[in-house]
Amino acid sequence: MKRMNPLVVISLGLMSLTVSVMLVGDMLVDLAPDQGKQEVVYRRTLAEALAVQYSKLAERGDSLTIKMALQMLVARNDDILSAALRTVDGLTLAKAGDHEGEWVQPPGEQSTVNHIQVPIFAGDAPWGILQVTFRPSFAVGLWGVVTNPWIHFMTFVAVLGFLAYLLFMKKTLRQLDPSSMIPPRVKAALDVLAEGIVVLDPRGYIVLANAAFGERLGQEPATIVGLALSELGWKSPQAGTDIEVHPWTAAVRDGTRQPGVRLSLSGPTGDVKTFIAHSGPLLDEKGSVRGVLTSFSDVTQLDQTNAHLTTVVKDLEASQAEVIRQNAELGRVATRDSLTGCLNRRAFFAKVETVFAGARLEGTALSCIMVDIDHFKSVNDQYGHAVGDQAINAVARALGGGLRPTDILGRYGGEEFCIMLIGQEADQAAKVAERLRSRIESASSTAIPSIPGIRITASLGVSSIASGAPDPLELIDQADKALYDAKERGRNRVRCWGEDSSPEDPSVLQVLPGGRIAL
Repeated sequence: MKRMNPLVVISLGLMSLTVSVMLVGDMLVDLAPDQGKQEVVYRRTLAEALAVQYSKLAERGDSLTIKMALQMLVARNDDILSAALRTVDGLTLAKAGDHEGEWVQPPGEQSTVNHIQVPIFAGDAPWGILQVTFRPSFAVGLWGVVTNPWIHFMTFVAVLGFLAYLLFMKKTLRQLDPSSMIPPRVKAALDVLAEGIVVLDPRGYIVLANAAFGERLGQEPATIVGLALSELGWKSPQAGTDIEVHPWTAAVRDGTRQPGVRLSLSGPTGDVKTFIAHSGPLLDEKGSVRGVLTSFSDVTQLDQTNAHLTTVVKDLEASQAEVIRQNAELGRVATRDSLTGCLNRRAFFAKVETVFAGARLEGTALSCIMVDIDHFKSVNDQYGHAVGDQAINAVARALGGGLRPTDILGRYGGEEFCIMLIGQEADQAAKVAERLRSRIESASSTAIPSIPGIRITASLGVSSIASGAPDPLELIDQADKALYDAKERGRNRVRCWGEDSSPEDPSVLQVLPGGRIAL
């Protein structure tokens, strides 16, 4: 709802003050004549004059003259409704008009404004009384208020006073209005700005506002001049609570700039707008604060856009995380064996080629272990492929638990596994292979709970880059040949590529019965 123009408010106040002064003056010193009292005095004087005349006629006993005089009095005077002359004994000597219907007896010998009674004396003794009924001089109720001359006068003063005050204040405030000191071209420049600009006095009252600020409030800038800026209903956008100390108040109090304060305000249509307020004190030549200049930047649309972008970014991040997860899953599926979780053959060879090239380039050790489950075809034939898959999984777990994180384990095919030991010489690789063989054998008894007593073993072949393999395939082939040598020698054992079959040569790794290694 738009506020009333301050000029109109001031003029109404002055008019009300003037009327109040007149009413108080009338109450205290009878500023206006009391028409009722004057009417009573006039009517009583008239009745007393008539009583003097009729008392002379009564002394002569001229009743006929009295009666004719009363009738002529009523007929010629519109204010008199009836009249009667009565003796002290209550005998009516003469009357005119409908005196019995019009007359209302006042208490005792008193009179009212409409019913006047005057005693008549014969010498010093009471002889009779003259009663006169007058027409009511004032209307009663609402019509009496409307027709009252005093009300007419007060209404005239109120209307004319309001118009006079309005014109006077309009001309006067032009001289007193602080904004009138600002050149019109400066005001026009402020109105061009998209930001709301407000100039306040030291008490926080608006002395100037540009068109943009008035538009934010849904009012003309001139109508908000004189309002307290702090009372417009500013709130904190984060908490939605009232502001304890407004930035313009702090600028006056501290004499310093208050930049970048976020405020929210309900618009004329109920929508909440968010502003960034910058307040700075206006100082005179002595450094005293003479006012505050505050600018309001409407960032409502920007905040809504940022909120939307934040939601979009969160959705994109969630989508990206899902894509990464799916890519990782696809990568795992593409590089891992579905049964054992080991590297599949393609991924294993991709890593081995890189590792082999690095070892050749840097001259570091690299060894290969080939692992094959013993009598695996018999397990499949006797217990079925499901048990065979369990046996493969058991061997894969035993191998994975006995390797370092830097070692490479892949399922080479069927019941075969291939391992690359980075930085391990042949003798070290042989010890690792023996440890793995032992883990497979010891874990076989509990690996497949559904087949109690099943025994799972494996044969292992070891080769090293030091043997002169020119490429990864040759290195793996050497380990594979050592593996088949282990199988030919009874299975469940470790053999190294290039080792002599004669156990007397102490420089060659020997695999003893039961899988024990002797140097």
